[in-house]
Amino acid sequence: MLTISTGQTATDVDDGVCAPITLIFARGSTEPGTMGSSVGPALAKALISSQGASGVAIQGVSYTATIESNIDQGRTGGPGKYLDSAASCRYPRRLLTI
Repeated sequence: MLTISTGQTATDVDDGVCAPITLIFARGSTEPGTMGSSVGPALAKALISSQGASGVAIQGVSYTATIESNIDQGRTGGPGKYLDSAASCRYPRRLLTI
């Protein structure tokens, strides 16, 4: 199931979606939404195209994506907060992209 309505935000793990493949994506600095505007949406669309919408759960990382926040390298609000939720999914395969 895809909840990436605008192409810039995805919340499948937050919404409890469980799929054979889970993509957790942290956008680049200063990019909008939780998926950014270039790499994240394109990667999500490619995975959905190859695996089908029900085969992929897409989660963008909600964090401060500023140049200044790069100094802590994602330790506050980074992708780690989604790993427990994704790991509790009944499917064994995972894909983590940072």
